[in-house]
This record gives sequence, structure tokens and C-alpha cells, in this order.
Amino acid sequence: MKRKTMYDFMLKLGKLSRCHQREDRSFFWNGRKFPVCARCTGIFFGNIVAVPLFFIVSQDISFYLSVCLPLVVDGLTQYLGWQTSTNKRRFFTGIFAGYGICSLYIKILCIIINIIIRG
Repeated sequence: MKRKTMYDFMLKLGKLSRCHQREDRSFFWNGRKFPVCARCTGIFFGNIVAVPLFFIVSQDISFYLSVCLPLVVDGLTQYLGWQTSTNKRRFFTGIFAGYGICSLYIKILCIIINIIIRG
């Protein structure tokens, strides 16, 4: 029977997150493929960065939406065949989108909490 490793667990989490996990769109470290693609790696990193940054520098909702645009443009233009993206570009646009989406969730949650508290 095969022993389950942390790497196997991370691969399952990547699949559960709905990442395609394609090798040609993933980073490798020490000969092992990351559990998620470059774009999802960036999104997860952006989520992690967003939480502390939100409470240091809170922005307007339009700002959070605008930082998601590079990912949308990159993904759409690649899908339409207008350009071929790189893993580096996927990673950085993922960071911005992850930051924007997570910060937007926090912002909306804060608004809802304020409404509930004020009654």
C-alpha cells in the first residue's frame, strides 16, 4: 500500500480547487510539479498577501476590481489565440487577481458586519 505524502495531499487540494494542473502551465521545484498551475499559485499567494494588507491599506471597491483586469485580459487574449501567455505572466496576474478578489470579499464582509452592528 502506498504511503500518502503531503505532496499527494496538496495535489488533491489543487484538484479540489478546480485547477487544471497542466504540467506546461505549472512551476516545478526539485523535480516536482507544483500542486496547482502558475496562475492558481499566484491567486493563492495574492489571497495570502491580501489579508494583512487589507487592514493596513484599505482601498475602494473599484480598485479591487481593477487589479483583477490584467488576469482577465491575459486569460481572454490567450483563449482567443491573440497571444501566448507565460507562466511568469500567469503568476503575476494571478497575484493581482487573488489580492483583488480576497480584498473585495473582506470589504463586502466588513460592510455587511457594519450594517448588522448598526441595525
